[in-house]
Amino acid sequence: MMIISALSSLIGIISQVTSNLRKPSAMDDVGLSSWWPMGEQNFQIASVLHLVLEVSCVKVIKIDKVPTESRSGGIFLGTVESKSLVGDSIGAVDLQVNIVTFPPGVRNRFHSHSCDQALYILSGKGIVADEKEEVIAEPGMIFFIPRGEKHWHGATMESSFSHLSILRPGKTE
Repeated sequence: MMIISALSSLIGIISQVTSNLRKPSAMDDVGLSSWWPMGEQNFQIASVLHLVLEVSCVKVIKIDKVPTESRSGGIFLGTVESKSLVGDSIGAVDLQVNIVTFPPGVRNRFHSHSCDQALYILSGKGIVADEKEEVIAEPGMIFFIPRGEKHWHGATMESSFSHLSILRPGKTE
């Protein structure tokens, strides 16, 4: 019976958090608890719950607002531009999504990942290769690369090439 009562109180607090903390006055740094209708202690509990709810909410990433980084070395044979859309910087634990742009003639070396990878081709003309064949990659194509599969990808000599790389965090060798 006490558990049901506690859960009922918790649901009430969560309800207050989701409705009241969206008020414009909730954005002020001064006197937040003064307007809270359930007292200082419950305000502190609700504030913690709000943080928990905030951490688990959907994130919206505006691609044009994501900074572009130049990357070279490691698996890259030349310099590429990369945008990290989804990763640990936004709290993603099990997913990495990056846009990688290769200038003409730039590619990466043969490598493999400890997880599956998908490459969705966004623009330009590139090559995705395994140890047996090279395939011309063009916009609208998606490549599935199983974990452990040695492969490389990059731009043709005549064209730049961008793809969306989708995989879990893990080792690249």
